[in-house]
Amino acid sequence: MKPAVRDGLSRRAGRRLWRETSGLLDALAPMGASGGRSEPTVYYGWRKAPGLDGTSRGGFVKLQHLQRAFPNAPGASNIVYLVSSALPPRPNLLVSAAGLRGMRLVWNQNGVAYPGWHGPDWEAVNGRMASLMRRARYVFYQSAFCRMASERFLGPCVGSSEVLPNPVDTSHFKPSDPPVRPEALVILAGGTCYQRYRFEVAALTLR
Repeated sequence: MKPAVRDGLSRRAGRRLWRETSGLLDALAPMGASGGRSEPTVYYGWRKAPGLDGTSRGGFVKLQHLQRAFPNAPGASNIVYLVSSALPPRPNLLVSAAGLRGMRLVWNQNGVAYPGWHGPDWEAVNGRMASLMRRARYVFYQSAFCRMASERFLGPCVGSSEVLPNPVDTSHFKPSDPPVRPEALVILAGGTCYQRYRFEVAALTLR
C-alpha cells in the first residue's frame, strides 16, 4: 500500500491512511508465534498501550490494568483485545488482518450511541461498532444495562459473552474514617468530565 489518489481517495487522505496502517501486518503474528504456547498473548491494537505509570481516561483505563496480567504484545500475540471506547485507527483493517493470521478477537463493549447524546449520525457510529462486535469470538459487557443497550442498538453478539463489571480497588477507593462532613454543599459527579455535556449536567444539577 502506498499513498496515492485512488478510487476518489485524495493524496492527503492516502498519506494519512498510510501512516495509520503502515507496519500493521508486521505487528500481527500468526497463532503460535508466542513460542507455541497455548496461554493467551494479547495485542490491544496499539503499538504502545497506556501503562499504569501514565495518565489515561475512558476505555484506555481498562488497558492500563489489563497489562498487569497480559502485557501488550504486538508481533507475538494470538488474541486481539479491543475496547469499543478506545479503538485504534482503522479497526476493521486490523481485525481483518488478524483474522487472516488466525488470531481471535475479544471485544469489550461499553456504551452505545443514541440520539439524545450523540445527535445526528448516531446510527452510523453504532453500525461500525456492531460490525466489529459481530466478528468477536468473545464479548465482555461492563454491566447488565450495557448488554441490554447493546442488544437494542447493536443487535446480539455472535460469539460467547458475559457481563464482567468494572472492578474497583477498594483498598484505594473507600469511605474516609472518620466520614467527611463538609460545611458547604458537595456534588459528586461520576465518570470523567472531558466531554462538555457531562460538566453541563453537573452544573445544572447543582443550580
